[in-house]
Amino acid sequence: MFLVYWWYFYYWASFTLSFLILPVLVSYLESADFTFRGRLCFALKSQIPYYIAYFVAFIGLVCFLYWSDKGRTIVNQGGGLVGVLMGMNITFGLCFLALTLGYGIVKIPIETLKSSKLKKRYEYIVY
Repeated sequence: MFLVYWWYFYYWASFTLSFLILPVLVSYLESADFTFRGRLCFALKSQIPYYIAYFVAFIGLVCFLYWSDKGRTIVNQGGGLVGVLMGMNITFGLCFLALTLGYGIVKIPIETLKSSKLKKRYEYIVY
């Protein structure tokens, strides 16, 4: 029975990690405090605006899906609210991936070009 629904556990675990835990860990590593408590407080405070934006967008989406005729047809065709949310999460993930990969396609050659000039690199290292 568990083998049939392993993807369900995997999907929601990766969703929780990518939207709730991973951003806090990144902020935790970027903080300049010396204590565990200070770093954790900084990480949570820096993530609060994002969590509020997620919550407001989620409430707006649920209101749209249940109060409009078009939203109700989307929910009925998409396998319920969970199916629609999973589809929107996958869409957001793919758009975010395309955005970050596009940024890397531009940024990496620029940095490679800058580091290929030996005199500039030597001056930067000496500085």
